Amino acid sequence: MERGLFGVEKMKYFDIGYFCSTICNLLVPNCMTRLEFLEENRAFVLMNLGPIGVINDQGASLENKNTLDSCPNPSYLSPETQIPGSYISSCADLSQRVYKLSSVPLSISISQGLNGDGGQSTSTGRTGVFVWNSGLLLTRLLDKINERDSSFLRGRTVLELGMGVGLTSIAAAKMGAGRVIATDGNEEVLQLARKNIEKNAEGDNIQVQKLMWGMLNAMDFYDEVDVVIGSDLTYNSGTWKLLAETVSTVLKPGGLFLYLSLGHAGFNVTGEIAGFLNVAVSEGMKVLTKDDGNWPLPNIPSLGDLLEANLNYDEKDILRLTGGVKVIMMQKK
Repeated sequence: MERGLFGVEKMKYFDIGYFCSTICNLLVPNCMTRLEFLEENRAFVLMNLGPIGVINDQGASLENKNTLDSCPNPSYLSPETQIPGSYISSCADLSQRVYKLSSVPLSISISQGLNGDGGQSTSTGRTGVFVWNSGLLLTRLLDKINERDSSFLRGRTVLELGMGVGLTSIAAAKMGAGRVIATDGNEEVLQLARKNIEKNAEGDNIQVQKLMWGMLNAMDFYDEVDVVIGSDLTYNSGTWKLLAETVSTVLKPGGLFLYLSLGHAGFNVTGEIAGFLNVAVSEGMKVLTKDDGNWPLPNIPSLGDLLEANLNYDEKDILRLTGGVKVIMMQKK
């Protein structure tokens, strides 16, 4: 067995980042997170411990490559790096990702980038052609909702705004939605999503539609939709009114809007959501809480708590470092 620091055998699966950050935080409050430790001590970790093992929340070991920048588990959140005009994750260059649902015994296979045929992905610097952390979280949230209350989606008409590669729309179809309308405003994104939908045998259940936001464009689906879903749609305040008009136009009276947004470097997710909610209320929407008589999920008092309970410690670190996550439920008056 190869020896490392002080003659200690190199360990194949030991989460040194979690161990050291835990000890540090016992001694100094808010010392550092696991990811911060790994990043700051990259050379030390790789030299003395060899390949890093990442432990997921089921206790299973997932072997990483000899770099902390790889994508050890494509079903989980991955760190983001800011690039000019956008962000990129360490999983963005995978041409294929597989997401396993827990509420139904099914998996979803997603091609990302512009080739998606097993070669190197070309998603860097582009939005919509790879799986974003927010899309993963929205899919996981729907999955956990479906475990507790399958009536939320079953048999309903669901419209996703900004569907990207189609992961969440495909998941909604597999969870029993009667009709899914998967929309985006970018034609190359629509083409990639169609490929993913066909690959997952959901072509008959999902309608892929180009949709530019605004009341006039949304009239094609006026009062047709039971549930609108979306993630990371509110980063540009200049589009808030168009987004709110779209949601209000397509929803039936009493219809629901489930929305999730993540923080990013340079963006305040709390202020972003507060600003959008003010605009959405002016367009005939209202915010629902568990104390509201119209709250649609009596078995789930808090969507935020439900999501938090289904994050592993790596993911909690990622979210803390980027400003957290906000989940809202709105209803058309």
